[in-house]
Amino acid sequence: MKVAIALLSLFVAAPALAQSSALMKDFETANDKALSGDRAGAIALYESLIERGVAHEDVYFNLGTAYAREGRELDAVIAYERALRLAPHDRDAKKNLQAVRAALVGASDGEGDEELSLADVAEPLVASLPRLPIVLALLVMNALWVGLLAWRKKRALTIVAGALTVVLLLITAGHVVVARDPRGVVLESLPLKRGPNARYESRGEAKAGARVRVVGEEAGWLEVQNADGTTGWLLARHVERV
Repeated sequence: MKVAIALLSLFVAAPALAQSSALMKDFETANDKALSGDRAGAIALYESLIERGVAHEDVYFNLGTAYAREGRELDAVIAYERALRLAPHDRDAKKNLQAVRAALVGASDGEGDEELSLADVAEPLVASLPRLPIVLALLVMNALWVGLLAWRKKRALTIVAGALTVVLLLITAGHVVVARDPRGVVLESLPLKRGPNARYESRGEAKAGARVRVVGEEAGWLEVQNADGTTGWLLARHVERV
């Protein structure tokens, strides 16, 4: 279990301090329940926090741990996957995810076998950097840079502003790449179809708990890619987006 040191950072998007305080209190209460063995109570509070808009890796991590201890491995996989979308470097989340996934799909289907994409490279670099503030900073810095270029003075300041603009642009581009790389968790073991209809032939299997990339969508079906690179179609209701 993880207890955030700076709990306020969990709830920076809360519209009012009173609401932030309530969310922080519920997070602490959920942790206490989990530590005392009341996992059902802890799960209910963690899920309530998420329903109220809290998106933080510690909430998802603790929820995943509670799920795993309750024998809900598939739910634990989904929670850990969501924790890793927010904190890709989290070794504990990776370790726990590997353990619960191994019970569902086997150790040979772990994340280590997955082909790397541009999003895999970008995500660890930008996940901890909030997207909206970065975009706003980019707009402000770009306006400042253009203004300095037009003014044709303060050359050193112009260079600095230009360099910062480029850095912010790269971070923003990283967020775009990650956002365009939707992932999911397969909810039950099913054959992958060659097309978006049950009448198509199978071309492999998607195992319950496996991570897939969503590469297409049509008429209630998702085209997904397995860790080994195999692609095929599954009904959208059999994939939980993360």
